[in-house]
Amino acid sequence: MDGVVTDKAALNKLGLLPDGDRQHTIEQLRAGEYNSTELAKPKKKQAKQPVSKDPNILRLENQLSEQLGAPFTIHHNDKKGSGSVRFHYSSLEQLEGLLDRFQISRDD
Repeated sequence: MDGVVTDKAALNKLGLLPDGDRQHTIEQLRAGEYNSTELAKPKKKQAKQPVSKDPNILRLENQLSEQLGAPFTIHHNDKKGSGSVRFHYSSLEQLEGLLDRFQISRDD
């Protein structure tokens, strides 16, 4: 039984692969590049690369944060030409101060 994968989990995983990948994986197993136990292990998800923000957006975030006293985040979608602005507050007093700066009255 040399070169035959008998591990059930590995066989199941082989069955999920597209035909070309399946054949390539079988060839790797036969060549001893890795064993059925390694094949059966779930693959680790690759970490997403952080998307770098436009320097102009970062500058605006910093300006808003400094001038208004709370962290601001700008999410801009270049494809749509739209986005959102969020601010974060750590207390109700900080929120009230921001609302005052925006000249937004609160209903009592």
